[in-house]
Formats: sequence, structure tokens, C-alpha cells
Amino acid sequence: MEQFTGIITSIYNFHTNFIVGAITGLLTIFAKIASAIIMWNLIIKGPSWALSLVGIDGKQSEMISQGMENTLNKRANIV
Repeated sequence: MEQFTGIITSIYNFHTNFIVGAITGLLTIFAKIASAIIMWNLIIKGPSWALSLVGIDGKQSEMISQGMENTLNKRANIV
């Protein structure tokens, strides 16, 4: 978002202001949707999805991922 603050615009330049506002608005919307999807996947799929993002799928290092999943499951407050 900070990249658009370097563009010098005036009040009378409607086209540039509209384009910059539209781009920053779309970036904000996409960022909020992406963060909601990531949070939803963390809630639903739990620690196994988070570990697969880091690169520990359980295929290469089963013991590490199982130990971490067990620790995270113990500390998670699942109602």
C-alpha cells in the first residue's frame, strides 16, 4: 500500500486518483479475504495444515510432525 503514496496527484486529477483508490481498495479487500481463508483453514484443519505450509507434511519426517501436532493439540482449546 505504501507504494501508492509516492504518486503525486492533485485534487483535480480525477482519473489518477480513481485508479489509485481502486487499486488500494482491491488490495485491501483481497488481503482481508486471504486472511479470513487462512484463519478458517487453521480452525478447520488444525496443526496438520499449518505444518504442511511450513514444509513438514508428515511424509518425510513423521516423528517430528506427530510430536509437534500432539503438543499443539494438547495446548489448543477445542470446545
